[in-house]
Amino acid sequence: MTLVVVTMLLVSATGTVFANGRIDGPDYAIEVSPNVLNIDSYGNAGNIHSNIPASDFTVDTLTVNGTEITFGTGTDSLGHLVVNFDMDTVKDIVIADVDAEFVLTGFYVEDDPITVEDTVPVISVL
Repeated sequence: MTLVVVTMLLVSATGTVFANGRIDGPDYAIEVSPNVLNIDSYGNAGNIHSNIPASDFTVDTLTVNGTEITFGTGTDSLGHLVVNFDMDTVKDIVIADVDAEFVLTGFYVEDDPITVEDTVPVISVL
């Protein structure tokens, strides 16, 4: 039993580290979670993970398929920006079998705006 608990804790901690650091590359990027949106699911929260250093970064807008939505922000264990959004709001915007495009715009003080995007499939499964 102890081995099972220790294994579960290690997998959880390792998964978090991999999730936080899996966006590579020289350019800023985001990754929507969940990576497939089920409009018939009971989930009520979504996240956007990034490789954008959160210190001194201001998120200006978050849009889904061109519609601006409200959001919250935080940081992951690597200091990267994490954006939280209400899944029910997104479900009212998206259509099954049509990809959802998330666009995040923000800036560092006195810098040009940064725009990053991610597209995820939308399904309808009961």
